[in-house]
Amino acid sequence: MSSTTEQPPEARGQILVIFALSVGVLILFAALAFDTGMMLVQRRDQQNAADAAALAGSYFLPTNAAKARSAAVEIATANGYTQGGNVVVTVNIPPTSGPRTGQAGAIEVRIEDNRPSIFGGIIGVAGWDIGARSVAVNQDGVGGSFAMLALEPTGCDALLVSGNGTVTANGNIQVNSTCSTGALRRQGGGDITVTASDAACNVAGDITDGGGRGTIACTQNEGAPVIPDPLAGLAAPPKPGYPADIVRVTGTKAIPAGCPGAVAPALESTELAPLTCQFPSSYAGTTWRLYPGYYPGGFALQGGAFYFEPGIYWIGGGGIQINGSGTVSISVATGGSTLDSGILFYNTENPEYSDECAAGTATAPAVMCIQQIFLNGAQASVDFYPLANGSIYDGLIIFQDRNLDIPGDDLVLNGSTSVLQVRGTIYLPSGDVRVNGSGGTTTTDQVIAKTFTVNGSPGSSVNVLFDERFVFKFTQAGLVE
Repeated sequence: MSSTTEQPPEARGQILVIFALSVGVLILFAALAFDTGMMLVQRRDQQNAADAAALAGSYFLPTNAAKARSAAVEIATANGYTQGGNVVVTVNIPPTSGPRTGQAGAIEVRIEDNRPSIFGGIIGVAGWDIGARSVAVNQDGVGGSFAMLALEPTGCDALLVSGNGTVTANGNIQVNSTCSTGALRRQGGGDITVTASDAACNVAGDITDGGGRGTIACTQNEGAPVIPDPLAGLAAPPKPGYPADIVRVTGTKAIPAGCPGAVAPALESTELAPLTCQFPSSYAGTTWRLYPGYYPGGFALQGGAFYFEPGIYWIGGGGIQINGSGTVSISVATGGSTLDSGILFYNTENPEYSDECAAGTATAPAVMCIQQIFLNGAQASVDFYPLANGSIYDGLIIFQDRNLDIPGDDLVLNGSTSVLQVRGTIYLPSGDVRVNGSGGTTTTDQVIAKTFTVNGSPGSSVNVLFDERFVFKFTQAGLVE
């Protein structure tokens, strides 16, 4: 005989009530968890914005607090936090809280916002107060936190590696472009490898791997804060006087027309009558010593060996070409003949014809206006160390006028089995750098440019060594809190 025990109606009603309450509590917890998650995402975005703003401002300290403040506000705005409404952006120079309170050369950025609650209203919470704080200071005498910095703000392929070459950077890669379809792009058989301690590819926009055999070997950080141009405050080298006469070391040929010391003074290049200092292929087998100074019309080395004495080579139009078969170019110590520090090429236009160059009416733009720097290691041996004479430009090897951008590539480095070593910091803030590998190695230490393109054939490599002995020691901002 069996019997069934039924619960009284009152008990069944209590179970329904308990179940309903439980479901309500679970929904409430889920809703609050969603709100909390969204709050944490916004907190992260605010912290990134505060970090970027503090870094931007610190570049101008301790000398220009007003510029530091406006730079910090500008970067906060660019990252979506504009003063007004629920958003409060506070910039304190020096900091007013924390261990760096009152420290000269330090900047504190606070970003506060109130995020409307999505589900918190269920429990009477209309919004969540979210805040982020960051402190940055200047650190003198360092080469920055990156080996490659692409300053292009929005364009795609700001850093592009294609073909079959290998790019190895011993410092991090930073791309400022916000392009959402490939701010940094790798395609084909090329490889990107970062060997820094944190091995990061920091990109404000998107990282796109276009397939093929190659790989991207770094920690890929998309949506990274933008790093402002760290050399934005560095003045261009002042225009020097004309160079000392070129000296013939070996051979019997005369100094060519357009060069300092040309056999007829009327054939020397001057600002009002610029000429390219050109050594054609017929000068193969000769050796020459070049001196720093103002070269109106630039120079083209297509035959011979050339010792570059230490100093700044100020190119006022005409650009630089080193591309002759068997041509050897090397930076030397004063009076020397072996590789040593160091030189700086400053590339700009002829000041006398700047208006004509801007208007496109220059009668001889090839020598009056800014032209490309073309170093062709596929034919010539190029071996340069950067400036090292105790000046503010030490560590720079190439500096292009930040107000000028040549149509197409501003700097072309063609690597091959010949030596192509351009050590130090390459700085073209408005220009485009292209490295073409051809079975050899191109070596430098740091590149700061608008864009950077690498196209290598099999067996070619680009090494960005980021050697602190060679790179420019700018006043680099660093986050400390």
